[in-house]
Amino acid sequence: MRTFNKILIATDFSPAAWSSVKMGLGFSKSQQICISLLHVYPSNAAIGRMKDADRDNFNDLDREMRKFCAELEETVDACIKPVLLSGNVNDQILDYIKKEPHDLIIIGINSNGSNNDAGSHTIEIIKSSGVPVLVIPNSLGS
Repeated sequence: MRTFNKILIATDFSPAAWSSVKMGLGFSKSQQICISLLHVYPSNAAIGRMKDADRDNFNDLDREMRKFCAELEETVDACIKPVLLSGNVNDQILDYIKKEPHDLIIIGINSNGSNNDAGSHTIEIIKSSGVPVLVIPNSLGS
């Protein structure tokens, strides 16, 4: 049986993304794992070249991510690492996976929450990541 010791959970803070976080945390019940909770702040500029308002929003989001991960870490037997990047969502996630290999990626099927059609980011991650991807639907059925 394959074990997943290092898990990447991509989040956009949508309901499906929250389901992905809960699914990833469930892995910590059976083994000690390290979870990277990754959010990409969509931007055309690198962090150092963002407009002041975008940089302020990014910094606020970074503080909230760190606080959220620390609170989650207190509730489970896992290390939870906040990762906040800026740029093109697909490019940033795939670049991060290349730099920081993971055993499993967990991602919500899409961010619109209205159906279970795979979103463009999800499809690209599945096609290009090279590691198992667990896709969490918006609706798990009745």
